[in-house]
Amino acid sequence: VNIHSSGYGHESYVSILFVAGLLGGGGLLIVQFLNGLQSIALLRKLQAGHLEYGESAAHIGAWGALIVVGFIAIGFLSGTLGDRDQCVWYGIGTGILYWARGAERATA
Repeated sequence: VNIHSSGYGHESYVSILFVAGLLGGGGLLIVQFLNGLQSIALLRKLQAGHLEYGESAAHIGAWGALIVVGFIAIGFLSGTLGDRDQCVWYGIGTGILYWARGAERATA
C-alpha cells in the first residue's frame, strides 16, 4: 500500500487553497511566487556582479535562490511541497535567499 505523499491536503496549489482557504492559501502562494521573483532578481545581480559582499556569501545566495526557483518550477509542474524533504529544502532555500538579500542591504 502506498500511503506516502498521498492525500488532498498537500499535492497541488488548488489543494493549498482548499485546505487554507483563499486568504491563507492565496497569501502563501503569493509569498512563494514573490520569493521566486526575488530569487531570479538575486541571480541576475550575481551574474552581473552588482553585489557588494564577499564571494562565499554570493555563492550561498545563489544556492538558496536556485533552490527556491527549482521548487517554484516543480510546484507549477507537479505537486506542491508534496514531501517533507521538499518542504525542508524549500525552507532552507528561502532562508538562504532572505539572508543573502539582508546581507546585500546591510552593505549598501
